[in-house]
Amino acid sequence: EKLAQKLISLYFGWGEQTTGDKRRMFVCTGGLTAKIRGQYGLNRLLHKDLSKEEFKEICISGKLDEKNRNNKRHHALDALVISFARDIKYDEKGKTVLPDFACKPAFFDVALDKVFPIIIRSKKPALRETIYALRARQEGKEIKYYMVSRFNTRIDELFKKISDAKDNVKKIFDLSVKKAFEYKLNTNPTQEEWEKFLKDFKVSGNPVYKISMTDNESGFIKDDVLNPDGSFKKHIGQYCAIGKVNGQYFRREQSNKGQIIYNDGKTWVVEQFYPFDSIVNKLKEFKAKYGKVLFWHNGMMLYLKNTIEIGKKKMKLESGIYSISTIKSDGRIKIVNAVNKEYITYVKQLLENGKAYKINLKKYKGVKL
Repeated sequence: EKLAQKLISLYFGWGEQTTGDKRRMFVCTGGLTAKIRGQYGLNRLLHKDLSKEEFKEICISGKLDEKNRNNKRHHALDALVISFARDIKYDEKGKTVLPDFACKPAFFDVALDKVFPIIIRSKKPALRETIYALRARQEGKEIKYYMVSRFNTRIDELFKKISDAKDNVKKIFDLSVKKAFEYKLNTNPTQEEWEKFLKDFKVSGNPVYKISMTDNESGFIKDDVLNPDGSFKKHIGQYCAIGKVNGQYFRREQSNKGQIIYNDGKTWVVEQFYPFDSIVNKLKEFKAKYGKVLFWHNGMMLYLKNTIEIGKKKMKLESGIYSISTIKSDGRIKIVNAVNKEYITYVKQLLENGKAYKINLKKYKGVKL
């Protein structure tokens, strides 16, 4: 704590709490905040969804700190404790006494209910550890284009386990190799039989150690990859051309920056927006075609106007504020509430039944969290 005080004093040009200095900093250790939370039963506020018996079990098991951290509001609770820690007094028996304002009924409960945690730390997108080559493949009467790589594609690693092989076989670029692997897997081989197959597998009499794998399973069509003059486009989805090297691309680890959502007259459609696209141009393009267009992204805050039922079990999704966790291309969406509880539903249901809309939490007041 002394080092932190020193650094803050130097940064702001404050005195270092020597004689004649006005005290500007006060330290409240983690041990003290934990003691205050425990003494006044404040930990219970982070677990209101649990019964008394369930909460007691967590305390006895020694997992209370871990469970507290799972609720992002634990930072706000500690901030509340720290804010009045200096005002705590001690009675004649040495027991702490809370200041008057903190003794009001449900003071902490009411204050905590107004908090919706927002993650502000951002992760800098990094390049993937490989380069992709754009390759064409004849599929029936049409040609599909794929981003293909041989990086980390050794068959004795990528396909060693049968369970992994069943997941990865659909990404094999060479259709004859893909067909051979699928045929063998359909015979339900034992692990020993499968490993022998990999060891003995050959193409044109030559043993195979690596297999070209596709990164985009569905494939691009001609209009996606070629300019009117027949040259390759610089940006294809989330992939970006490498300088002047023809047909070679890389993509960012963070595959998209959000989703463009629109109604095509039949249903709500979710289109991924990739790092190399222009959001202004994309929105203009989609608005010209479909009229009203939405742009949603992970971490965005939504206000659900109506309480709705979701899933087969008809779980209630209460009216209030939620944060978007993920959105899939098929319209599925995962959202979380203020205590980090997750709900999975569909964009269509949120928009049509829940009347959900985007909000700026900093400017939004008076709504249920």
